[in-house]
Amino acid sequence: MLYFRGLAVVCLALVTCLKANADLEALGTEFNHQLATNDVEAAHQVGLDYYAASTSADDHETAGRVAYTMASLAALREDKEAVPDWFDRCADHYGALGAAAQEVDCIHKAALSYKSLNKTGTTRDRLKSAERALKTANAEHTIVAALIYADLAESYIPPQFEVGASANADRERVLDYTRSARTILSDNGQEGHFLYATLLAREATALEDLERFEEATAPLQQAIEMMADQPDQAGLVADLRRRYAKISAWTGDKDGDPNLITVEMEDGREVQLKITRRSRVIYPKTENMTSEYGLGTVLISLDSKGDVAEIEIIKSEPTPEFGAAVEKAVKRWRFRPQDDTPPESIPPFSYGISFDIVRRR
Repeated sequence: MLYFRGLAVVCLALVTCLKANADLEALGTEFNHQLATNDVEAAHQVGLDYYAASTSADDHETAGRVAYTMASLAALREDKEAVPDWFDRCADHYGALGAAAQEVDCIHKAALSYKSLNKTGTTRDRLKSAERALKTANAEHTIVAALIYADLAESYIPPQFEVGASANADRERVLDYTRSARTILSDNGQEGHFLYATLLAREATALEDLERFEEATAPLQQAIEMMADQPDQAGLVADLRRRYAKISAWTGDKDGDPNLITVEMEDGREVQLKITRRSRVIYPKTENMTSEYGLGTVLISLDSKGDVAEIEIIKSEPTPEFGAAVEKAVKRWRFRPQDDTPPESIPPFSYGISFDIVRRR
């Protein structure tokens, strides 16, 4: 009796399983039909049922495949918020299967989808997840890895005029990721790829902002050479050329010292002042900027210690913010005459700083 009861339970489970499989198969057929007829809304509705059924059946392979397709349907339906959610689900299912390549692909696409929504924190979080998945799969040296490292590099670029240890640490990360990506591309014979040129430009940006100007010239020059014949990159190339010319001028002036200022005394002799303490001038936040430059000039008077006793803005273009930015920084500077001239006897002297346009990203 117990034998027949047990057999009945097995049969019931088998029937239920067969019915579930039949339902999944029917939903799959319907889903594929709606996709083939390009009926986006109908495919979306069937896809929701198909995904729910495959998830209930713990069929991760089917659920992952359906979630991937649902992300594409969400994009077609202009449901932008749903796109990364479906890619996240896709990654979870392929992760459960241990299908590393598909998992990395879904995580990466989720990251790019979050990027399109300007969710920078979540974007970087997903990219870091993709990086970890690459290591788990021993796929850190693949072309896919290069793409992910390139996106990670971009995610870490701080604003051009942001200063401090945190910003510089992010710039060092940019260097690490760009160089890793370039190495992979080189190993795969892809040095001529546009991504390679983009990575060079990004590396130069980080080096420039770290004030490692001599190191920045080589990648800048190579990026310019690679992009020069691409009309759709004319704006970027022009920006790179301008930066290269400026950096080359700085690094070429080996005898010049940016911390030395020559001031003419009332008796006609010249005195050199050395800036012994300085704080960085921060590019001001401005609205409706139409110019490609900024200029701030101040008139400085010193006290007996060489500190700034008085400071006055005498020029600010194209808006008052540029002069104010120079004043705010320079009033904390200290100057020391290179001879025995008392600092307080130095007549008021002007000092100007020019600003580049905020770099295109």
